Amino acid sequence: MGIPYNNNGTIKDQLVVCNHINKYFLAQESTWDNINNLYGKEYKEEYLKHFCETFKREDYNDVKYISAKTPSYNGYLKENNCPYKFSKQPRTGYICIFKEILAGKSPVVFGFSITKETRKSYYVNDCRFVIEDAGNSCHSKEDEISILRWLHENKFVDATLCMLQDEDSPILNCTGLIPSEAMINLLKLIYKNLEIIK
Repeated sequence: MGIPYNNNGTIKDQLVVCNHINKYFLAQESTWDNINNLYGKEYKEEYLKHFCETFKREDYNDVKYISAKTPSYNGYLKENNCPYKFSKQPRTGYICIFKEILAGKSPVVFGFSITKETRKSYYVNDCRFVIEDAGNSCHSKEDEISILRWLHENKFVDATLCMLQDEDSPILNCTGLIPSEAMINLLKLIYKNLEIIK
């Protein structure tokens, strides 16, 4: 539900949606009562209403749903000697990453957690995904973090931008990972006072 709103950007271009958005907003039109019953316990009512009232497929250049192929992702990881696998369905962002990797690309990724932390969002009650921390999600953030770190360490992806801390001053917290020189150089062009914590 990360559409442009508040401090969430302004551009609507390409959008890859999760199973929930595909089911309740693209494949069918859902009523406010249905959406509120599904998401009202976790999401702020103001944001849900905004999403329901403003989400329009035609506002985007491209909207698509990509089904998770967890067995093929796990097979790929096993073939490449990764010690981790998805025990639950990966989130949409990971599906997009694997789509690129399986197409022979090495994507630069950003906005993903690389350490175990409480996921926060302005559109969730108390700004915290409590259901996820309780282990009641249909996704495993621990698996996803371990896999993303492994993909970065083995140069399948560049997750250097995921190391940027959400602070006013630019801090790259590597948490045991080695950032790419290309991304460090890019960041230094933007931020003259980039601090790197190894």
